[in-house]
Amino acid sequence: VRYDSQGGQRHLPLHRDESTHSFTIALNSLGEYEGGGTYISQLQTSLKPERGGVVSFRGSDLLHGGDPVIRGTRYIIVAFCYADFAGLDKEQNQKVKKQKLENCSSNFSFEFQF
Repeated sequence: VRYDSQGGQRHLPLHRDESTHSFTIALNSLGEYEGGGTYISQLQTSLKPERGGVVSFRGSDLLHGGDPVIRGTRYIIVAFCYADFAGLDKEQNQKVKKQKLENCSSNFSFEFQF
């Protein structure tokens, strides 16, 4: 994903993912851009790892977004994982996933620009 201060996508609004685990991997150094970072609502702060660093969190549970980049360009890789809950059959897992999605506060749609 590219967040660019000069045009295109500068940020990502607050949302919850459809994953049990979400990851962002920083591809460039902090000196190459200003602003940006993965904003975590509960912490009221942005996490900005150095190049190669990873931010990992429970995607469906944690309200988060991408803070606006105000100078330069920020590059990250995002990854989403969904873990089945131990002891539940496929139908029960689908029901749990559906309930989690129904509890999300918005109908967010990813519109990443690569």
